[in-house]
Amino acid sequence: MMSFALDVMKSAKRSAERNGIMRRLVNEINETCNFTMLDGNQVLYLDRVETSMPLRLHLESGIHLPLHCTASGKLFLSQLTPKHVYRLLGKGPYERYTPNTIVDPKALDEQLKRIRTDMYSIDNRETDPDSVCLAAPVVEAKGRVYAAVAVHGPASRMTPEKALQYLDALRRAAAAIAETLVAAED
Repeated sequence: MMSFALDVMKSAKRSAERNGIMRRLVNEINETCNFTMLDGNQVLYLDRVETSMPLRLHLESGIHLPLHCTASGKLFLSQLTPKHVYRLLGKGPYERYTPNTIVDPKALDEQLKRIRTDMYSIDNRETDPDSVCLAAPVVEAKGRVYAAVAVHGPASRMTPEKALQYLDALRRAAAAIAETLVAAED
């Protein structure tokens, strides 16, 4: 199923539509945006559009990052049962990437409960000491989260509070991307 989903997401038509939506989002908020999916026990950065700002964080499309310390990864984890989270991450403690990385399973579980309720996630310098990221879900018609749209920027320019100012724009972009996939099924 995941392989099929990745094939659909990589198709030229879907990729062009998604990229256009993301370009409009980047033009609106002036920060780099990513389109991510769960890929096994990691986050796959499938597509991205860079900001024109001179100071930015660069990740290649196709890169995989950990689930427990990325905004998209925590968003995906929040949709899983505790048993499934345990299967993906293990018993912990989890790998530390920065002083802000959540390494305690109980602390992560508490954050996942909040994310499940709020339907957005923040990475506050957890993966990289100079990166703040906000992710919003791309939700299919039955309510399942199958991807995320995320914005990230350097901590010198983006705080968690500033990132939250982009939440409505991210949610609109995520809904527009979901609509392109619904249209593809018709």
